[in-house]
Amino acid sequence: MVVNYRSNILRLVLPVILLCISGNIFAQKPTSESDDWLLQRLFEYKTLTISHSDTTTRQIYTKHTLKSLRRNPTLFLVPTMYSIAKGQRDYIRESFGVAQIVGADIIGYQPKLLCGTIRKNRLAMPILVDYITPDLYSELLFGSNVLSPFHKDNKRYYEYQWSPHTDSTAMLIFNSRLNNTQLVDGWAAVDNKTGRIISCQLKGDFDMIDFNLHVDMGSEQDKHGSLVPERSDICSTFMFLGNKVEYQLVAQYDNHRLTLPDTLITEQTLMDAYRPMELSSIEKQIYRQYNWDKQMSQPDTTRRDTLVEEGVDVGKKALELIEDNLLSSIKANSERASIRVSPLLDPLKLSYSNRRGLSYRMKIDTKYMFDANRYITLKPRVGYNFKINKLYYSTPLRYTLDERKNNWIELLFANGNRITHSSVSKAIEESNDSTVMRSDDDDQFNDQYLKLHANTAISNKVDVALGITYHKRKAANKHLLKQLGLETYYKTFAPTLTLSYRPNMKWPMFSVNYERSIKGVLGSNIGYERWEFDSSFKRDLGSLRKLNIRTGGGFYTDKSTNHFVDFENFQEEYLPEGWDDEWTGNFQLLSSSWYNQSKYYARMNASYESPLMLVSRLPLAGKYIETERLYLGVLSIEHTRPYFELGYGFTCRYFSVGAFTGFLNGSFQEFGCKFTFELFRRW
Repeated sequence: MVVNYRSNILRLVLPVILLCISGNIFAQKPTSESDDWLLQRLFEYKTLTISHSDTTTRQIYTKHTLKSLRRNPTLFLVPTMYSIAKGQRDYIRESFGVAQIVGADIIGYQPKLLCGTIRKNRLAMPILVDYITPDLYSELLFGSNVLSPFHKDNKRYYEYQWSPHTDSTAMLIFNSRLNNTQLVDGWAAVDNKTGRIISCQLKGDFDMIDFNLHVDMGSEQDKHGSLVPERSDICSTFMFLGNKVEYQLVAQYDNHRLTLPDTLITEQTLMDAYRPMELSSIEKQIYRQYNWDKQMSQPDTTRRDTLVEEGVDVGKKALELIEDNLLSSIKANSERASIRVSPLLDPLKLSYSNRRGLSYRMKIDTKYMFDANRYITLKPRVGYNFKINKLYYSTPLRYTLDERKNNWIELLFANGNRITHSSVSKAIEESNDSTVMRSDDDDQFNDQYLKLHANTAISNKVDVALGITYHKRKAANKHLLKQLGLETYYKTFAPTLTLSYRPNMKWPMFSVNYERSIKGVLGSNIGYERWEFDSSFKRDLGSLRKLNIRTGGGFYTDKSTNHFVDFENFQEEYLPEGWDDEWTGNFQLLSSSWYNQSKYYARMNASYESPLMLVSRLPLAGKYIETERLYLGVLSIEHTRPYFELGYGFTCRYFSVGAFTGFLNGSFQEFGCKFTFELFRRW
C-alpha cells in the first residue's frame, strides 16, 4: 500500500512541477516576418547601445501633487502617508537635484532645492519614485518587480500588434495574456531603423497602486539619452480601507542646464527661479492656501491665551512624536554614518505559524564608514515569541577591514532556543522521588552565547573563518536539578574553523565547519566534537523565476552522551524573517524536539518560485498574487525514518501564506500553515 500511495503522489505532482518549471505555459500567436524582425531589434537595442560601466550625471526636477478624495483615520497607519492624513486635502512637493547614472540605472540622487506643503518637506508614497525611471529594455521595469514587455524573455507573457505610425516609426500595442499584477498593458512608438523606444505608455496595478505612466525618451542619440527618459508622467490612485488618494508625479531630466546650489536649500522663492516648467493653476492655489494657513498660524502677540496655545502645541508635538517614532522608521544619515530603526508598531514584523505561534520582531541597522572598503556595522535584532513567551535578541558587531578581500571580524552576543540535556532528561525519567514537583520544562535550559569570528579570503574561491564560541546554559528548573544532584549551569568553550568554497558565481557555495569544546577553559564543563557540511544554491531563471536548493548534514564525533545536541545549521527558528529569507531553507512542521534528538542529520530543502505558476493564472487571483512557490524538504536523523515536507505558498500585496504537509515513512504526518504580513513592505 505504501508503494502505491507514493506512486500516486508522484503521478499527480510531477507533471504539475514539470509544467511550471518549463515556463512554456503560453502559446505564441503567429506574427509576420517583418513584425518579428522589428520586435527582435527592439529587444536587442540596449545590448547594442550601452555598456554597463558607462557613467554620467543628470539634473532631475520632480513635482509631486496629491489629492485626498476620501480619507479616514486608517490613513494614519499607512507608512509615509501620516503627513497628509490631516489638514488640507491637496499637497505639493518639488525637488531639483543631481543624480549619477551607471549604465541605465540612476543612483545617488542628491537634492539641491526642496520645497512643498507637506510637513518637513517629507515625501509621501516614495515607492512611486522608482516608477519615474523604468528600465524599459531590462527584464524588470521597476527594480525587482513587473515584467517588461520590451525584453525577449518576457515575450511569452504578452501579445504584440504593430501598426505604421510615421515614415520612420511604428506603433507597438502590447497586452498581457493574463490579468496579473506583474504585467502591464500599453503602447510604444518605436524607431524602425534602430528599435529605440521614442515614447511609451504603461498601465498597471502593483502593490496597491493603480498607475498610468507615460515616458518620453526624447530625441537625443547619445548612449544615456536614449535609455534614460527625458520626461516621465505618472497618474496613480491609491485605495486602502475607504481611503482614496490621487497622486501625480512629473520628472524632467536635463544635461546640467542650470547651476544648482552646493548645499540643500528649502525655499519656495528660489524654486520659482529654477523651476523648468510652469505650475498649473491648481498647483499655484495649493501654494497660496499653504502660505495663507502658515501666516494665520503665527501667534497673536496682542491677545494670547497661553493655556490654549500651549495645549495645542503639546498635542501637535505628541502627534509628530507618534509619527516619527511609532509608525515610521527612524532614519539618519551623514557623510560617514547612517542609522535606521524599524517602527515600534509595524504589522510587517508579525508572523504566525501553527507550529511556532505568533511572533514580533524589530531591527536596527547602523553603519560607520572609514572609506569605501572599511567600515563598522551594528545590526541588533530583538523579537518576542508569544507561544513560548520568550524574548530573543541578537547583537552582531562587525568590523570590515577590507570588503574586496572579505576580511572582517565579528562579535555576536545573543540567546538561543531552549535546549535539553541528554543526561538530565535520563536522570529525571529514572527518578522515583514522589516529593519532587514536576513541570513540562524540567529538562530545559536557557541558552546565552558569545561568538568571536574572523574571516579572510585566501583566494577568489576560498574563504577561511576562525573563531571562538562560548555558551552558557542555565536550567529552567534549577530547584529540581539541585534536588536530583545535577548541574544547573553548563558552559562550553569551543574554537571553530569554517572553510567556504565557491568555484564561480554559477556554482553553489560549499562550506565545512569544525567545532570542538575544550573542558576547563572559562568554566567549560562539557566536551564535544562536531562537524557540519552545507551547500546553498540560488539560481535566477529569468522573468522573476528562481530556484533555491540547500543541502547539508552534520554529526558529533564525540560519542559521549553528556552534552547538548545543538547544530549550527539545523535549528528551529522562532523569529522568521519573512518570505525572502528562511522559508526555503527550513522545515515548517518539524517538531522542536527533533532538532536535539540525533547525533547526526542529513537534509535537503528546495523551492521553485515564479510569478505566473498555478493560482496566479486565474483571472481574479492574478490581480493580487505577486509570486508563488513550491517547496520540498527531506530529512534523515537518528532513530527516525526519512521525513518529507511538501508545501505551496504565495505572496500578495497584503500577506504571504504557505501550506505545508509532512510525511513520515511515506505516511501522512501533519498539515500546517504559515503567515506573515507583506502590507506596505516596499514603502
